[in-house]
Amino acid sequence: MKKILLILLAAMTLLACNNAKTGEQARENGAIFYAEFDTPFGMPPFDQISFADFKPAFLKGMKEEAGEIDSIANNAEPPTFENTIAALDNSGRLLNRVSRVFYGLKGAETNDSIQALAEELSPLMSEHRDNINFNDKHEPDYRTVSFAGQLL
Repeated sequence: MKKILLILLAAMTLLACNNAKTGEQARENGAIFYAEFDTPFGMPPFDQISFADFKPAFLKGMKEEAGEIDSIANNAEPPTFENTIAALDNSGRLLNRVSRVFYGLKGAETNDSIQALAEELSPLMSEHRDNINFNDKHEPDYRTVSFAGQLL
């Protein structure tokens, strides 16, 4: 009876270990960055981040922020501090999260793969930032919010 229990316990343990590994492998590349880190002090869980997570997270982050910027620029409501300046400041959370981790690693623990990805991302990030900074639709909103602040 004890042998059967021991064999059953060993089989359950192996099955549990196998399921845990399958769950990790089934995670979409980049998904670790898609939500705030659930760690003490919000520190990145470096033990759960792989090199394959960076590029998809960067691409998704740029796409999300471009959508957020577009909705701010095309907002039909009168411009206020909250729907213009604060909204711009709060945009791009995913891109900021992945950038902090990636460029921190690039500076502290770089390798050829990280350098190559940084080189690949550089023109994409430049174009993304240019599209935000040189978006003519924001200019009137900035002036309106700025002048309204001076009149108070």
